[in-house]
Amino acid sequence: MMADTKLSALPETGTPTDADQLYLNDGGTSKRMTVSNAKDNYFLKSPELKDYSEEETAPTSSGGTLTLDITNGNVFSHTLTENITTLALTGWPASGKAGSMTLILTQHASAPKTLTWPGDVLWDSGNTPSISSSNGAVDIYSFISVDAGATVYGFTGGKTFA
Repeated sequence: MMADTKLSALPETGTPTDADQLYLNDGGTSKRMTVSNAKDNYFLKSPELKDYSEEETAPTSSGGTLTLDITNGNVFSHTLTENITTLALTGWPASGKAGSMTLILTQHASAPKTLTWPGDVLWDSGNTPSISSSNGAVDIYSFISVDAGATVYGFTGGKTFA
């Protein structure tokens, strides 16, 4: 049986065509998927996923600015060390493609900090949430856009996890 290898680690053997076939073997049966190349953005058509994971990244803030760039991953963990006056949500996919990101926000352990949400994020019923102020509290927020970030919808996943 072949060892697990990330697709990004496989050597290039040439330029894929618009409908190259990718064969996956689960130890007994080969599965076929269509891999398409649309201007160097490869995608799988109709995959069935049993289990998957998302890359977690831990961006740092500086000068009151925290940037969450979706090209670095979709799950961001950040512990507040300063008041955030600018939260930048960047790297959204092109219009017509959905992109989503989740922020796991941990409050400072001993001196609560603040976070100012971007004014262009649309929240449920227009109610911009306040972050938890308890020392070490964990809040989870998610964001989605289908128009390259022109419209971003924000959701509170939960607050003050202990």
